[in-house]
Amino acid sequence: MKTYAEYYEDAYGSTQIDYEQIKRFIDSCPEGDIVEIGAGSGRLVPLYTEGRNYLFVEPSSDMLQILNKKILNKRNLKVIDSFAEKLPLSSESVAGVIFAFASLGEMRPILFALYECVRVLKPGGKIYILQNNPETFQTAAVGLNRAIKNKSEASVSAETIRAPEKGPYSFDVHFRNSAT
Repeated sequence: MKTYAEYYEDAYGSTQIDYEQIKRFIDSCPEGDIVEIGAGSGRLVPLYTEGRNYLFVEPSSDMLQILNKKILNKRNLKVIDSFAEKLPLSSESVAGVIFAFASLGEMRPILFALYECVRVLKPGGKIYILQNNPETFQTAAVGLNRAIKNKSEASVSAETIRAPEKGPYSFDVHFRNSAT
């Protein structure tokens, strides 16, 4: 009987719908390591070329088995068996963080995962998130809509996450209709 990771790999392992966006993101990051949170079975491995180190954070042992086969003998790729909510990385140690293909929606609690990413991000570093319309009850309404409607700093959304030790920061939001 197949594991969930094997079914996932069969269904999504060759999906490249976001490759162009992620490649542009990687190219726009300052020098330094890039970490992919929720790397799963390693769908993005083909994008990670020499010249930069990439770290894969994944807690599922089944996913890690598939991922480790894909990165075998690639010196610039390293797997970290961990959860996003408590990254075993030094503060300000990475140039970019990638949450690809709806991985953020699987984090619990999301705010801890986002806080950890801000903590490990170097000054001038960037975070990439691709999340397909997350369900409110799953994600505690991370996103712009709830805070804008409520006009309240108590709302849980991107613009109300505070990281005082990092100072002011900004974010860009890009909407794309995938049906077109």
